[in-house]
Amino acid sequence: MKIITNSSMTPYRRVITALRGGCPDKTPFTVYESKIPQCAVERELRNRGLCIVKRITSYNIRRPNVKTKSIHYTDEKGRYLIRTIIETPYGELSTLDQPAGFTSWHHERLFKSPDDYNALLFMIKDSMIEPAYDHAFKVVKDLGEDFIIRDNLPLEPMQNLVSSYMGAETFSYEWMDNRDEVLKLYDALVDVARGIYPIVADGPLEFSNYGGNVIPQVMKLLRYCIRKVNS
Repeated sequence: MKIITNSSMTPYRRVITALRGGCPDKTPFTVYESKIPQCAVERELRNRGLCIVKRITSYNIRRPNVKTKSIHYTDEKGRYLIRTIIETPYGELSTLDQPAGFTSWHHERLFKSPDDYNALLFMIKDSMIEPAYDHAFKVVKDLGEDFIIRDNLPLEPMQNLVSSYMGAETFSYEWMDNRDEVLKLYDALVDVARGIYPIVADGPLEFSNYGGNVIPQVMKLLRYCIRKVNS
């Protein structure tokens, strides 16, 4: 393995060299863009070689037959909340989130009961994926070599149902009680993901992340159930 000894390597060059199997002059270290505030410590870390990972997508998902609106308000406990309402021909879906710095608390997920299956399935199937390469090029150009820009694929379809739409507890009940309906959502998410893969592969960003937020206690039992069903 060739070790690159150029002491002027930028943070970006160190990370991309390591990702490609090379050996940069220093071990790269990174942080997500939302996890470090702009401050004196951030400046010092960046001077010492910190590379900030900016997460964007080289595609957009448009849903022409779905309407979305958000309501921002403060409740009686002084909490700043965002209610997102999604209107479909099969009824409304909604979420309730509480921003909390670099993250947020999910008070209500999109899926709440079996009454939501048709609306959620329609919303997923209404997804139209379009390249957003110009935006990706601009972000890369604007941020320079203190940053590395990462494309994002969706979560694995089953994990997406757990993490994004239902939550672990609701998913577990639905998997046991309404498995056929859950699998319809799964198949629809697979189709959406397959429409995204080639766009990301042909896009301008150099690497992407696939998957994450896996809950082993749920996925292990799920794989066991699937094997029992198929055996």
